[in-house]
Amino acid sequence: MSVERAYDLAERMRQLGAEDPEEWAESELTEDIAQEARWLVIRRVREAVTWTNDNVRNLPEVAQLLDAGTDARLVLGAMREVAREAAFAVLDVIDEGADPDAPEDAPGWVVMETRFGDDGEVTFSGRDVGGLHESLGFPNSDGIYQS
Repeated sequence: MSVERAYDLAERMRQLGAEDPEEWAESELTEDIAQEARWLVIRRVREAVTWTNDNVRNLPEVAQLLDAGTDARLVLGAMREVAREAAFAVLDVIDEGADPDAPEDAPGWVVMETRFGDDGEVTFSGRDVGGLHESLGFPNSDGIYQS
C-alpha cells in the first residue's frame, strides 16, 4: 500500500461515521483504493444535501408552502429526493473524469487523495478518489443517508 497508516483504519472509519467501517478499511488496505478519502467526500456531500424538519423552514418558499397547509412530510420528502438526485448527478459528472461532448484533446479531471505532512505541505498519494456517485446512498425517512 502506498500510504503509511499510523492508526487503525477500521476504527478511524467508525469514528468518521462510515457504515460498515471494516468493509471500507479492508477495501482500502487490500485493493489500494482511497476509501477513507472517498468516505470523507461522501460524508460532506451528504451533510450538504440533507434537509430536516429543523432546517427546511429556512427557505422562504418552503415556509410559504408549509404555512399554506402543505403536508410537511411531502415537502421534506420531495426536497430530499431532489437534493439526492442533484448530488448524484454532480458526483457522476466528477466520476466521469471528462466531458464526453468535448473535443478529444480537451482536458479532463480527477479527484486525488492528498495527505498533509507535519510541515503542512500537501503530498499527493497518487490514488484517485473515484466511484463517488456509487457511495452516496439514499436518505431514510429521517433524512439520514444509508448505503
